[in-house]
Amino acid sequence: MNIDLSWLSRQSGGNKYLLGYLFISTKNNDLFGFISNVSNIQEVKENRKIFLTEQAITQIMEQDETFGALVGGEFLYFAMPIIIEALKVFQVEDKIYLDKNSIIILYENDDTQKILI
Repeated sequence: MNIDLSWLSRQSGGNKYLLGYLFISTKNNDLFGFISNVSNIQEVKENRKIFLTEQAITQIMEQDETFGALVGGEFLYFAMPIIIEALKVFQVEDKIYLDKNSIIILYENDDTQKILI
């Protein structure tokens, strides 16, 4: 698979901010998550995802005091708008993962929650 990170080059007001969407779900009692550049899960391309480690998912869930996870479904976070303020990634085989010391900001309307991975 050819990894496509061209969508990471967006800038806002001279600052490097990545606008994206957070998806976290449970599959077979395992946590699974990724960040995408599109909110429609049907349009998400595998080679444009930034995957989340279980540790990153735990950090998000522990630090999120504003929004909280969805209850009663497969997804804990579904197309949650985010800003990535500090982006660090690493690659394993053909996947890109969010690395430690990345900072993401969950936001909706006027509410925000900063998360340090």
